[in-house]
Amino acid sequence: MTLFSILALGFLLGMRHATDSDHVVAVTTIVSQQRRVTSAALTGIFWGIGHSITLLVVGAAIILFGVVVPERIGMSLEFCVALMLILLGLLNLGGFRRRSFGWNWLPVGVGLAFVLLMALVILRAMPGLRPTGDELLAQGITSDHVRSLQIPGHLTDMLSSDQHTVKPWFDGKVDFAPPVKDFASQDFRLYGGRLEYLNNRTVATLIYQRRLHYINLYIWPAEQAGSTSEVTTQRQGYNLIHWTKSGMNYWTISDLNNVELHQFASLVQQGQ
Repeated sequence: MTLFSILALGFLLGMRHATDSDHVVAVTTIVSQQRRVTSAALTGIFWGIGHSITLLVVGAAIILFGVVVPERIGMSLEFCVALMLILLGLLNLGGFRRRSFGWNWLPVGVGLAFVLLMALVILRAMPGLRPTGDELLAQGITSDHVRSLQIPGHLTDMLSSDQHTVKPWFDGKVDFAPPVKDFASQDFRLYGGRLEYLNNRTVATLIYQRRLHYINLYIWPAEQAGSTSEVTTQRQGYNLIHWTKSGMNYWTISDLNNVELHQFASLVQQGQ
């Protein structure tokens, strides 16, 4: 697409967005209180400027800083819009005006009330606006797992079911010795190993197979020597479990069901 076509598309979508019911009700309610056309036009213009600046700020934050607006926050903001429309209706029906100063306080009052409502919602939601480190890591591991299954030859850098072959293969490639165990007797067969770059460092990745399902186990040193219990999450239909033990971080992912993946995680922890 050319720059002109992108700008034209944005303009048309903006025009379409301007006809949404909340915009029409809000602007017409406020503008109808103005006695002069110029005042009404200025009110509409400044409404549009404020709307555009908000879109620019939010869009820039999403693109530059990776801000994610959770669904619950979006619903809260929609609730604020509903409250604003109710307030507009009540004020319009009441016909409250400040005639002594020759201007209508309705736009100011509505604007301040709406800003306060949005500020309250955003302040309460600040911890959830940006994904946590574990959420970003889960996204990266899921993408890596999918890529390892889709790209031919990417699943393993070294194909072997012998733990005494896989473990020495990592020597000199990473600055730690990952524990490598084969659980073939429990139907979790060691399939091989490879190197990946995650969490700003090179990590050891072990691949296991259970029937037709592949399991990726990512291992790298933890910042602290303590241990943490298992944490389970899901991404794109895949199950993920991570924990820390003996100074190592462990993340495992597969399309296996939760019960079987927990069984695998328990075997890994028992073998450490």
